[in-house]
Amino acid sequence: MEKIIAFVKKLLVLGILTALFPVVLMAQQEIVVKKSEIIENIDGKQFYMHFVKQGETLFEIAKAYDVPAENIYLNNPNAKSGIKSGQILKIPYKEIKNKSNAQELKPGESFQHIVKGKETLYGIARSYGADINEIKGLNPGMGDSVKEGQVINIPVRYKPQKSISEKTSATLKHTVESGETLYSISRQYNIPADDIKAANPGMQESLKVGQELLIPAKGPGGQKSTKNHEVVAGETLYSIARQYGISPDDLQQSNPGINPTLSIGQVIVIPETGDQKTFILYTAQKNEKLQDIAVRFKVPYEELITLNPDLIKKVGKGTKVKIPVDNSKKTDLKQEVSQPESKDIESPSCDKKKKNEQTTYNVALMLPLYLEEVDSLNNVIAFAGQDVAKSSAFKFIQFYEGFMMAVDSMKKAGFKMNLHVYDVDNSSSKINTVLDKPELTGMDLIIGPFYVDSFKKMADFAGNNNIKIVNPLSTREEIINGYPNVFKLKPAPSFQAEQLADFIIDRQPRSNIIIIRQNKYKYQEEVSFIKNYLNSHRATSASIKNKDILYILDSLNTDKLLSDNILVTKDRITRSLSESTAVSNTVKEILIAGDSTSNLRYSLSHLRNNFIIILSEEKVFCQDLMSHLNKLADNYQITLFGAPEWKKFDDMETQYLINLNTHFFVPSLVNYSDNQVKKWIENFRAAYSTEPSMNLYAFDGFDAGWYFLNALFRYGKDFEKCLNEFDIRLIQTKFSFEHLKGNGYQNTYWNIGQHYDYQFIPATH
Repeated sequence: MEKIIAFVKKLLVLGILTALFPVVLMAQQEIVVKKSEIIENIDGKQFYMHFVKQGETLFEIAKAYDVPAENIYLNNPNAKSGIKSGQILKIPYKEIKNKSNAQELKPGESFQHIVKGKETLYGIARSYGADINEIKGLNPGMGDSVKEGQVINIPVRYKPQKSISEKTSATLKHTVESGETLYSISRQYNIPADDIKAANPGMQESLKVGQELLIPAKGPGGQKSTKNHEVVAGETLYSIARQYGISPDDLQQSNPGINPTLSIGQVIVIPETGDQKTFILYTAQKNEKLQDIAVRFKVPYEELITLNPDLIKKVGKGTKVKIPVDNSKKTDLKQEVSQPESKDIESPSCDKKKKNEQTTYNVALMLPLYLEEVDSLNNVIAFAGQDVAKSSAFKFIQFYEGFMMAVDSMKKAGFKMNLHVYDVDNSSSKINTVLDKPELTGMDLIIGPFYVDSFKKMADFAGNNNIKIVNPLSTREEIINGYPNVFKLKPAPSFQAEQLADFIIDRQPRSNIIIIRQNKYKYQEEVSFIKNYLNSHRATSASIKNKDILYILDSLNTDKLLSDNILVTKDRITRSLSESTAVSNTVKEILIAGDSTSNLRYSLSHLRNNFIIILSEEKVFCQDLMSHLNKLADNYQITLFGAPEWKKFDDMETQYLINLNTHFFVPSLVNYSDNQVKKWIENFRAAYSTEPSMNLYAFDGFDAGWYFLNALFRYGKDFEKCLNEFDIRLIQTKFSFEHLKGNGYQNTYWNIGQHYDYQFIPATH
């Protein structure tokens, strides 16, 4: 009882605020709908296949594709009863009016493409941004498939010739939309908020939907000058960026919707920077080899190493790589005196720990504690003996306790901080009370609030006061849209496909990869990405030692075996035991509709491990398929990768999960056999006399506190500039942030766990 009384007093001393309103439902934020790149021909008509993401509405989808909502209903009758996340919608292709990326076909002009191994007609059309029917029209007699070495004609496509430089208006007009603030609009146009105020005399801080604002354009005359560049053979988006001394991001921004695979004769807009640099900076989008970056930018590898002496052969995601500018091709640029390298593009100094040790930081922690529900110490004591998760009061108390574990450890290490704790849920009165607190403008870091409406208001405040703010629990990608200071810790499902592909390349380089799905259209984008990524990054064939094949033949008690589309015989294998046998290493895809699992075994390999990815959320289908695979596991080596939704199934057969070495994606995963984790749990028990729980966010609280307090301690308030080299051990996950210009930072890292020996353990550790 003494610990509980002491804890309550501690909360009161820290300044926890109370409110009278109960929790309300989280409101959705406005979603930015992205158009799909997948086009399918169905019954002679072309459709965009749109993968519905969480929070999207049919009205927003129709607006994004510039088609009437009635046309979507006409082609998707089921949509009349509502749409849901994961649903595939057919959007009429011919009715789309893509104004920003319109292209014109110049009749009679084309260039030739030589088909490479594994290429398809659909993939070729997509890479050039061309229509399949246009390609067929230029190649009479052509079918739906192509062969390696085949020469096909590709239509030359041109962008509209009117360039940005022809715009003369010194200002732009912006119509305020729902959810926008002065801060988010200023970030959108990369213009200070004060400049927008100056251009709109009398405007108020609080904007109204439909209000028109004048946006002052940047630079003399309102716009940067530009020039056109016609693509020639061998050029890439990256080599052109290097040639003109601009970043690939700036080049893409000047050419909205441009495909990285350029067409010969294509005209792209080049913004003139007005200065002449010796190098540009490239940010690695994933873990990459320096050799691959050199090839992409068409720069000698030795020259790249000389310019980046601190980098090793492989660089991590977010790493800045200096790319030397190719001045030899700048014959049409303005001749200017060479200027020293701009300090703006230099990497920030990330070695300021000694300075930061003398700094005291102000941190705000905003939790939904619902203290108005606890009106006496007797009630607090009563909660201690109950399952607090059943009550709103103290539902998130373990997040606080985990966070305080990090605070105590940081203080012992010399970190100086003032912690301000506020009781904030989703009631407007509570958040408004906190926003009126004078000390809030002096915060260096805000963690929370947890609910969307309150977080959005606090994110606006944080943006206007240049304060970093952390959202610990939301998985919604839109939470960072328009908020450059926001850090979202829970990963979004959109990052799973690339991480799964990298996991396979790293852990399953020679396995027989099989993707199974039940629905012809659902997961189509993910399947296309995984197949193309693996087929281009893994060896096209896998070698299996003949002595291993002989062992397999003996274990199956047979003299011959048909596997991987080849027939192996004991006689042939015995005569060449020192050699190896090559098999195809490309990805297989199986669409199982109804009861057709009996044919699955023909795609399995007897000679190597079968890594099977099942993309389905249908519980009965998944259970039946697992039962069938479990029987096949007697004769085949199988590793199963299930959809993330499987973790929600409460009656999956445990023995099947273990027999099939089943893997899942999970946002958080605690390895209870790890010695450091065991020690942390012991310390938590000793401090709070209770067991830390993932469901009560104890580990979330510690990881958030440990990561960001360490970031402040090491790098100061501008720690975001150094996150690419900041790697610190956490309890249940790791943070790998992606930053999109104009938006905030979101963690892209998913944990991969596997069922092993009646435990669910990390597969990536």
